[in-house]
Amino acid sequence: VIKKHVLALPDFAKVLQADCDASRTTIGAMLSQEGRAIAYFSMKWNEAKQEYSAYDK
Repeated sequence: VIKKHVLALPDFAKVLQADCDASRTTIGAMLSQEGRAIAYFSMKWNEAKQEYSAYDK
């Protein structure tokens, strides 16, 4: 089952939350407000970046 993600419009008078996570091969991030997604991003590191230290990624 595929579920479409609906993005909320931000209210800049309220607090925004940014969450991110990375592994050796990928990175992902989400901007949310009151538990509702505003924007999200993910990508796979290229082979060269996969060899970087976690700090340098």
